[in-house]
Amino acid sequence: MMIFQFGLAGILGAHSKPWPDSGSETVTIQIPLSDKRASEGAIACSYLFVCSFAMSWGVGIWIYCSEVWGNNRISQRGNSLSTSANWILNFAIAMYTPSGFANINWRTYIIYGVFCLAMAIHVFLGFPETKGKRLEEIGQMWDEKVPAWRSSSWQPTIPIASDAELARKLSVEHKEDGELMERDTNSEEKV
Repeated sequence: MMIFQFGLAGILGAHSKPWPDSGSETVTIQIPLSDKRASEGAIACSYLFVCSFAMSWGVGIWIYCSEVWGNNRISQRGNSLSTSANWILNFAIAMYTPSGFANINWRTYIIYGVFCLAMAIHVFLGFPETKGKRLEEIGQMWDEKVPAWRSSSWQPTIPIASDAELARKLSVEHKEDGELMERDTNSEEKV
């Protein structure tokens, strides 16, 4: 995602020209019609950014936020906090973008590229690996304060049943006492 943001900034910085009568306060530059390759490159960077975002953080962050809190008493509050933070920051970006384009033009994409770099560093240092871990294990990982960069190799210290053991327990057939099942327990039954 960062590469496409910086690529778009580079293309617009090198090939765009001022466009004073665009009819919009936020659109102040354009790539001349004679520079078709630059226009195609800018469109490609825009679409590739949207595709890479839609396949990764566009949907992935909602899944991650729902599982990263583990199975403990703060998971509901954590989900609420992360969801509201996501919406608040999306709102802030939506409010900043028009004035960014109006005032600093293509340099807005540099800011977004730097945000993508900061996100990559933040994810590496702050987001523990949850793949293949149960909610109880994630909660234990938080309790033990396991650093995010060590979370993929971390093993839980409390015994948790393996998938094979859980499958065996779920396959056990439970039979009720026949006498209890045959007796009518209707509360309206006359004595």
